[in-house]
Amino acid sequence: MTAVIIEDNPLDLKLLTGLLANHHPDVNILGDSGNLEASFDLIASSRPDLVFLDIELSDGKSFDILKKLKLHGHPNFHCIITTAHKSFDYTQQAIQYDALDFIVKPILSEPLSNAINKALKKVQNNIAPIDLPTIMNYMSLLTTQQSNKKIAFQVIKGAIEVIDSDMIAYMEADDKMTIVHNIDGTRFYASNNIGFYKKLFENELSFFQIAKNIIVNTKNVKRFDPYETMVTLSNGKNVFASRRGAQEFKKFLQEPGNLTERGESA
Repeated sequence: MTAVIIEDNPLDLKLLTGLLANHHPDVNILGDSGNLEASFDLIASSRPDLVFLDIELSDGKSFDILKKLKLHGHPNFHCIITTAHKSFDYTQQAIQYDALDFIVKPILSEPLSNAINKALKKVQNNIAPIDLPTIMNYMSLLTTQQSNKKIAFQVIKGAIEVIDSDMIAYMEADDKMTIVHNIDGTRFYASNNIGFYKKLFENELSFFQIAKNIIVNTKNVKRFDPYETMVTLSNGKNVFASRRGAQEFKKFLQEPGNLTERGESA
């Protein structure tokens, strides 16, 4: 698998090339660059399978490289984005699981190996990389949305649904997919099962799995009846917890501090 590295920090570049040489000799590095113009020329001329792409370079954002490549009709490539931002928001995590890989600096061996193995499997199986406009869309989200308010869901045919997390009422399992129900009554199908989203949001306290097939957004819970195991959402919709889920949800609601940033719940 051929690759190029777009990185302007000499220490980060040295670390990445060292890890690749020691642990991934099958990745053939065709070159590296640390500025916009030279990076465009390198990618355009070498046409690599994979690009390690730093979000911010000394003379601008790598978004501009992608924009110029798209303008010139350059073919798509697999991409691993590197970033110095240590706080991954949930948009970033969702994208990472489904489409792109992100590695936080300083780069460590395990996340690098995971990202490379994913890219290598795609190359070996002739899986087409996501297109440049989609990478640009992701990068735009990452550079403009630095809170966990925005969540990106993969939906059918590779499309991306981006929504403010507060707009989600609940998520419902539907076989291998998940129905995302919004507080305004609209809904859409996300392409992963509900277990995926439980894992993704397990540290986000505003979401709670009340049953095997239901995750609710506690910010939009208006009332909870533990005897009927019924959760009433702020739009009037009722969903039901499992017996065990109802016990755990009641305990969660009664713990001091869990609802201090979640609005009205009872």
